[in-house]
Amino acid sequence: SVTDQHAALGQAMVLLGKPQTPQNLVLLDVVLSIAFQRRDCHFEPNEYESIFTELSVLNRLVNVQKHMKAATCCEFLYWQREGFFPIFFDSIYATPSKADFLPYLVQALHDCRPAVLGAKHTDGVALLKKFTEFVREVIDDSIVQPLCTEVENDLRLHTHGAILGQPFSKIEKRIRDPSKFTSMPAFRFFDEWVQLSHSVEKYLDVQFYNLNALMTNDWKTYEEMRNLARERYGLQIAEGYLPGSIVDQGLDVLVITKNIQVFVAQYSYNMNEQLFVQRPAVTESKHLSTLHTRHVANSIRTHGTGIMNTTVNYVYKCLLKKLAILSQFLYDEHVKSRLLKDIKFFNTNKAKFNNQFPIQRGEKFGNDMKKLGVGEDGRSCLDQFRQLVAEIGNALGYMRMVRSGGLRSVSYTHLTLPTKRIV
Repeated sequence: SVTDQHAALGQAMVLLGKPQTPQNLVLLDVVLSIAFQRRDCHFEPNEYESIFTELSVLNRLVNVQKHMKAATCCEFLYWQREGFFPIFFDSIYATPSKADFLPYLVQALHDCRPAVLGAKHTDGVALLKKFTEFVREVIDDSIVQPLCTEVENDLRLHTHGAILGQPFSKIEKRIRDPSKFTSMPAFRFFDEWVQLSHSVEKYLDVQFYNLNALMTNDWKTYEEMRNLARERYGLQIAEGYLPGSIVDQGLDVLVITKNIQVFVAQYSYNMNEQLFVQRPAVTESKHLSTLHTRHVANSIRTHGTGIMNTTVNYVYKCLLKKLAILSQFLYDEHVKSRLLKDIKFFNTNKAKFNNQFPIQRGEKFGNDMKKLGVGEDGRSCLDQFRQLVAEIGNALGYMRMVRSGGLRSVSYTHLTLPTKRIV
């Protein structure tokens, strides 16, 4: 018996030197029982009771994962899903600082999977699919949809506050921080990965595109909202890629070019502002149409740069006709003789008049032009000549504006070219 006890104690020492596994603990319990629980044991109970106490502690340490799994198993939540799940997710969304708890809550719901798949009364796979869809609907209703709405409203308030010149702090004091949800990394949701920022990006993509398509003149506002979403929430919202024109531009370069004769006669060119304004006398509307460089750039982006060559050809033909009429008027004997007479008078008396043409001679020349006759509209030859010169200037100004619009369109396109570092 002493030999058996000695051999058991030696084997126990060997087992204690190995990695402790459940099988190893069973063997250790057996050899310690042989060594200390024989009837002819030479050890007193008070000498080996502490050894069995330590063995029980070691047993708990080896099976700690098993005990932890049993203590934290959340499969019971399946039976309380309709009552507890909305409360759980609403509580997380109400406190953005708890956003990091969301992946762990979803992981807790995964504990229901073995019990659902082990159902005997119905198909476990179909039951798990229904459970997954239910959890997804709860997350959408409690977190995703409110988050999308909150982010959109926040972007609109900031953007409109900047446009209207009102600080955002005067509109609403910022208490919540939705960026806690949008900055979360992707987390496991049953058989797929979920990232809240992607859902918000998809929602904003649809909203911005649909609303911008209805009011294309707000494209700049939505572009600022995209930039703000990228800066505040780290959201990468896709471009709308809508045509580069606006609904209220009223005038299109292609239509103007085809009717260049009417355009130069009905519009006035503002050289300081670099725009054309419709003359009030040619319309009964309360509003006047305008043509700006940005309108030309939008038309070029819509129709392509090929319309610039067509515009040059049409304006060139228009100028040929206008200059021919101008030359014919100046070479008319009645007009030419009066002009030569005034030139001779000015050259003779320019020192006397300090190189300034007398106003009286100008008024006399205008009266002489009226004697040549007036048109059906009551305008004299000089008034018609003045209108002709204005139309020639309008045609040249239109060509200058088309050139500026082309450069502006190219500057927009230049933004899409890769940089040297990317190349």
